[in-house]
Amino acid sequence: MRAVRKLRYAPGAMAGPKVPYPQVTWTRGPALRPKDGLVAWLDQQGPKTLVRLPVVVRFRDDGMSIEGGTAGDLELELNDSGLGQSLMDHARMASPERTTCTLHLEGRWRGVHDRKGELFLWRVHHEVPAGVDYAEVESIP
Repeated sequence: MRAVRKLRYAPGAMAGPKVPYPQVTWTRGPALRPKDGLVAWLDQQGPKTLVRLPVVVRFRDDGMSIEGGTAGDLELELNDSGLGQSLMDHARMASPERTTCTLHLEGRWRGVHDRKGELFLWRVHHEVPAGVDYAEVESIP
């Protein structure tokens, strides 16, 4: 049986033929705490590099929208406009009781604004491997 390679739009491609997404491996970065070390490392990665963080996502009291998230002690503003499915939908699947949930989020770091870090989301993973309390950065061979 022949393996079928999944095709997606490459980063930055808005239209046109689908091309294989490059294979990505992840390189371990710093621990989520202390916050200052994490922010300095994220700033070094730049806005075009994909990073992955375990994030605790908080729902608003009404359970109908997301209030924000935290990676360690770092408050995050989560921009889900780059996802095909809203972050709220992902969070509802991961946490039907709608209080908090932990998701492994991939995205592009946009810096700290108004004391919150901004992460432009690219992909959501519902399972965070046990013991993952550190950031990761993409490595394309």
